[in-house]
Amino acid sequence: MIKENVFLDQFRLLFDETDPSLITLDTKFKDLEEWNSLIILSLIVLCEDEFKIIISPNQIQNSKTVCDLIESLESNLK
Repeated sequence: MIKENVFLDQFRLLFDETDPSLITLDTKFKDLEEWNSLIILSLIVLCEDEFKIIISPNQIQNSKTVCDLIESLESNLK
């Protein structure tokens, strides 16, 4: 199981210019101005390095909120 607060803290660190308080579990992360392909790659690396979970670009694409993303990652644990 992924601890939401730990993932959220790590996810916020991917963004340099976005106020961390704007990123919550309900944030539609693809709507953030800073969202780009470099952050997508960083997210993939974060998931592999910190959580030992391989996430596909399709899982990222199909997720709308940070919470959706966590749920998608947890589905990889089963």
